[in-house]
Amino acid sequence: MKVLAYHGGTPTSESVKRKCSPIPRTKWNQNFDGDALNTVGGWFTEDIGVAESYADPRGKEPVWEAWLEADENEILAFDCKGAPWNEIHIQGKTYDLDELASYAAGEGFKAARFENVKDIGPYSAGGIPATANSYCVFDPGVISGIKKMDNALYENIYMESLFQNILSLSSTAT
Repeated sequence: MKVLAYHGGTPTSESVKRKCSPIPRTKWNQNFDGDALNTVGGWFTEDIGVAESYADPRGKEPVWEAWLEADENEILAFDCKGAPWNEIHIQGKTYDLDELASYAAGEGFKAARFENVKDIGPYSAGGIPATANSYCVFDPGVISGIKKMDNALYENIYMESLFQNILSLSSTAT
């Protein structure tokens, strides 16, 4: 699989401390306050509109473009069947994306793909969430060619390094 995807927003120092660990979400909730930063990887979507809904409209958090590439057997795929991100039904139980991503990370996959999921970020203008394919990446080697949508070279290099540093935390977390 090779796909062009987008990430909305800039990782902060707070999210660097919390992101990209293969620790199951239940353990995260024991250690932290259970907010949206308690996730296991870097999030991307094929829909630029979904990514924009996670980017601060005041320009403080841009949208980033990246190539994601991995063998299909290195990705755990879920068909969300048009369900909202926090109401995905599998075998009679309801999960959210973070729970499913935690499972995929714990099983050793490099990424999880969420097909046909409805998602909308905090900076959305409102309305019905878009249905798109989204990804949670656990291995920094999956991400390449990341760039800010305005193509600022210095920031591209900085952000690629920052994303890879964030994702490498998963291999050192215990």
